[in-house]
Amino acid sequence: MSVFRNSTFGAFTRGGQTTIHFARMSVQLIKKFFHICLLSYILMVGLIAYKTTSQNDWYYSFKFLESYTVCNILNSCEAKTKIISIAGVSTELSYQKILNSRYINKYVENTVTNFYWALGIGFLAILILGILIVRFVYRTGRSQTGDSFVRGTEIVDVKNLKKAIKSYNYKHNKGYGSKVQVAGIELPHKFDKSHVLLIGSTGTGKSVNFREALASIRAQGKKAIIYDVAGNFIKHFYREGQDIILNPMDERSCYWNLWNDCKSEGDAIAFAESMIPDSYRRDFFDIAAKVVFSSLIHQMGKQANPSIDDLMNLILKVDFETILNVVKDTDAASILNSEAGRMAASVRGVISANTRSLKFLKQSGNEFSISDWVNKPNDDSWVFISCNDKQIDMLRPIITAWFNIFTSNVLSLPEDEQNRIYMIIDELPSLNKVPSLINFLAQGRKYGGCAMVGMQNYSQLVEIYGKNGADAICDLCSTWVVLRCNSKEGAKWAAENMGNRECIETNEGLSFGINDIRDGVSINKNRVDRLLVNPTEIMHLPDLTGFLKLGRGFPIAKFVSQYKKYPELAQAFVTASAIRETVDAEMMIEESIKLPNQSISDGIFKNESNNHKSKQKLDLALHEMEF
Repeated sequence: MSVFRNSTFGAFTRGGQTTIHFARMSVQLIKKFFHICLLSYILMVGLIAYKTTSQNDWYYSFKFLESYTVCNILNSCEAKTKIISIAGVSTELSYQKILNSRYINKYVENTVTNFYWALGIGFLAILILGILIVRFVYRTGRSQTGDSFVRGTEIVDVKNLKKAIKSYNYKHNKGYGSKVQVAGIELPHKFDKSHVLLIGSTGTGKSVNFREALASIRAQGKKAIIYDVAGNFIKHFYREGQDIILNPMDERSCYWNLWNDCKSEGDAIAFAESMIPDSYRRDFFDIAAKVVFSSLIHQMGKQANPSIDDLMNLILKVDFETILNVVKDTDAASILNSEAGRMAASVRGVISANTRSLKFLKQSGNEFSISDWVNKPNDDSWVFISCNDKQIDMLRPIITAWFNIFTSNVLSLPEDEQNRIYMIIDELPSLNKVPSLINFLAQGRKYGGCAMVGMQNYSQLVEIYGKNGADAICDLCSTWVVLRCNSKEGAKWAAENMGNRECIETNEGLSFGINDIRDGVSINKNRVDRLLVNPTEIMHLPDLTGFLKLGRGFPIAKFVSQYKKYPELAQAFVTASAIRETVDAEMMIEESIKLPNQSISDGIFKNESNNHKSKQKLDLALHEMEF
C-alpha cells in the first residue's frame, strides 16, 4: 500500500475522494439550510399576515375566493350562498354579486395588501435570520477546528496590547501611562520603575529601542545616566553645557574627584569592590588587593588635597615603607607587613593591574560628583559614561565603579514615588560585576530608580554574575524586549522565560473508502501545555522585530520597531590630545600582555616555600576581618 501512497495516482485518488466528500457535505448543508429558511419564511409570512388582518377581512376574502372559484371553474355564477354582514344579518346572494360587490372587494384589497406586507417583512426577517444562522454555523465550525485558550498568556498584535494598556491606565492613573516608550508602545503606569531588559544579538535593534526610550525620557525632562559603548547616544542626545561626559579619553570629560564620592570608609570599600573584580576562584589576592586599595583611598582622603596622581604613585612607584606609613593602623597593615615579602608585591600587582585607568582621569576643570548629581533636585541633566571598543578593556574597572557609585547613592535617596532617575546600560556584560546592581533593581523603585539594561545573550551575564546573580537580574526586570537570538541555547532560554500557554488543541481526521458510508470527518480535542513562542521562531526573527513581555496579566505582543533618524547634536568622541599617545601605548600593552590576577600569585609563590608561613598568617588576618 505504501507504493500507492506516494504515487501520483495515489495522490489523485486521495484528492478526488476528499474533494467529492467535501462537495457532498457542502450540497447536503446547502439543502438543509434552504429547507430551514423556506419553512421559516412560510411560517413567518403566515404569522405576520394572520396578525395584521382582521376577521372580517379574512371572512369576506374567503367568500370572494369561493365565489371566484364557483364562477370561473364551475360556471355557476347565478348560484346563491349565504353571507353574513358585519351587523350579523344572514343574507343570500349570488356568487356573481359577491364578485361585483364594492363592499366585499374593499375587504379583499385589505387582505391582499396585508399579505404583500407580510411577504416583504418576512423576506427581510428571514434574510437577517439566515445571516445569523450562517455566522453561527461558521463560528461553530471555527471553534470545532481551532484551539481553545485555557490559561497562561497569549500573543496579540500591538493594537490589542495598546488597548489593554489604555484600559489599565484609566483604571490606575486616570488614563496616563509612564510616558516611557519601548518598541513603539508606551509602558503602563509605573511600569518604568519595574525595569526593562532588552535581549538580542548584535544588529537586531536594541540600540533603536534604547534611542526611542531616551527620546521619551528627554521629553519628560528627567535625569539619566547612560552607558554609551560607541558614542551613538552622545551623538544624538548630548547637550553641551547641560549634560556631563565621563570618559578619561574624551576632551569634553568633566573632572571627577574620587574623594568627592568616597567620603567614608564604606564608600572606599565599595569603590575597591567595583574596581577590582574577583577572579574565577576568588582567592586570597583578590580580597587582599581590595583591602589595601580601600585603605589607601580612605587614608588619603584625610589629607588636605588628595589627588589621583599621589594615589597612583603609592600604588605603582614608591617603596613599601612609604605605603606602610600611609596604611598603618588599618586593616591593610597586616597584609603589607615586613614578613609579607613577595606576597605583598603580588597584592600590589593585582591593584595596579586593575586601577591603571585612574591615571588618565582629568586633574582639573569643571569638577563633577556623581553623588552630588544624584541628590540634586529639579535637574534634567544626563551623564554619559562613554568608551569605544578600543578603550573598553582599559576603562572597564572605572566605568563599573561609576555605576556602582550611582546605584548606591540612589538607594540612599528619600523614598519618593513620583521621583524618576533612569539608568541606561547597553551591553551590561561588557562591564565588570556592579556589586550594588541587584540591590538597586530590587529596592530602587522606592527611590525613583528606573533601569533599562541590554545584553546579547544570557550566557554572557552568567559569566559575570554567576548563575544565581544572572537569574536575579533577569527576574527583577519585569518588562522584557526579546529580539532575535542567534544561538539555539539563547533562543531556548528566552522562549522558556516568555512562558507557556495551556490550550485545548483540535485534531481533525478524514476517512474515505469505496462505499460512501465510510466517508466521514472525525474531530478530537486534547488539552496540551506548550511554549508560547517557539525557540526557532526567535532564532529567525527579522531585524527590528521582537516580542514585548510586560507581565502582570498583559498579553505578549509581537512588534516591529521603526527606525527613526535623530538629529546629530555632537560628535561621538573628541579624543583628548594631551593623553592620546599615552593611551595608545597603554592599549598596545593591554593587548599584548593579558595576565589574570591569579597568575601573578601563582608565579610568585611557585617554589617559594619560605613564604608559606607568611601566607598562612595573612590568611588568618583576613579571616579575622570577616571578608
